[in-house]
Amino acid sequence: MSGILYFVSMQMAGFLADIPLLEQRLMAEADVLTSWVDKRFNISSESQMGYLNDLADRSISGGAQMVINTFSSVSATVLFIVFIPIYTFFLLYYRRTLVAFLVKLFRREHVTEVYGAIEDTRRIIKSYVVGLFIEMIVVAVLNCSVLAIIGVKYAMLLGTIGALLNVIPYIGFIVTVIFTVIVTFTTNTGIMAFWAALSLFIIHLLDSNILLPRIVGSKVKINALVTILGVFIGNMVWG
Repeated sequence: MSGILYFVSMQMAGFLADIPLLEQRLMAEADVLTSWVDKRFNISSESQMGYLNDLADRSISGGAQMVINTFSSVSATVLFIVFIPIYTFFLLYYRRTLVAFLVKLFRREHVTEVYGAIEDTRRIIKSYVVGLFIEMIVVAVLNCSVLAIIGVKYAMLLGTIGALLNVIPYIGFIVTVIFTVIVTFTTNTGIMAFWAALSLFIIHLLDSNILLPRIVGSKVKINALVTILGVFIGNMVWG
């Protein structure tokens, strides 16, 4: 993990240095889009800016509630992130006490079965983490290779971030595509941004239908529907 963070930080350094240039390119593309709308639909630049200003004014009217909701969401997320290491520490520190508690919940003749279930749980968690890490490396190699082949700038950075976000189901892929399209569009052309998005989509299909079942599924061997139901039920019962 330290190596991954170091690699991403090194790649991010060059990207941050080019942010002013990316902003200039994005503004230039916005001007081109404004001119195209003016010629194609006969809507002047002033009318377009007026519409955007009106839209911004209407958005500001509900800004206070949005700020409150955003602050609440961010606070809850920060608390969750802060408590994860604490929960992890105490679960590890009192692991033997937890095992003893689980054993005492059942009769003595079932002690062997309880220990077997605990060992199976430990093995499944290990296998899941290992499988997820292998999948992440494979996806990172595919992302970086394909983006570099088609000529996308910051291919290594975008491919690695995409592999890391791939751990988050559905949302991670969407964020990766949006971020890649914006960066590619400002550093290259719209056609290149389209090919980058299409490449990531094909890799995502390959990962979801082949890599994930074969790498992670073969190690964990748990039905996906049962896993999702377990998450929902656990959240409803224990929060």
